[in-house]
Amino acid sequence: MRKLVFTTIISFFSSLGIAEEFQPNTKGNRDVLNSLQKAGSNLSKLHPVEHHFYCYTYDCLAYIAGTGKTLGYEIRNVGKGEHQGVEYFYGDLVKETLLSLEKIDQENVIMLKIAEDAGAEYDGWGTPVVK
Repeated sequence: MRKLVFTTIISFFSSLGIAEEFQPNTKGNRDVLNSLQKAGSNLSKLHPVEHHFYCYTYDCLAYIAGTGKTLGYEIRNVGKGEHQGVEYFYGDLVKETLLSLEKIDQENVIMLKIAEDAGAEYDGWGTPVVK
């Protein structure tokens, strides 16, 4: 069921021309996947993939959380900070995922679109080693 939902979402975003508008960081994603394998991660097991976002308003972060939830993600690691007098909010969209370059590239495109729609900064993804 999850695969069907994700495939439907990808098809929807592709039909909007998003695939051409946003390009995933394929080289960076490949490097992370290779590093995970070298560290002993079993890519055939589910990994809790975290997509990191920064916002300058709470409403922006709320939009990301709501959109992520509709796509099957949980919002985690939510907080508020300040840098050089500028307040910002941060949070992660997290989902258990089987890792592959194609899957991560697809998720990158979706996250870039969510960030643009929210007026946020997408800061990439990460996951722990899973043995």
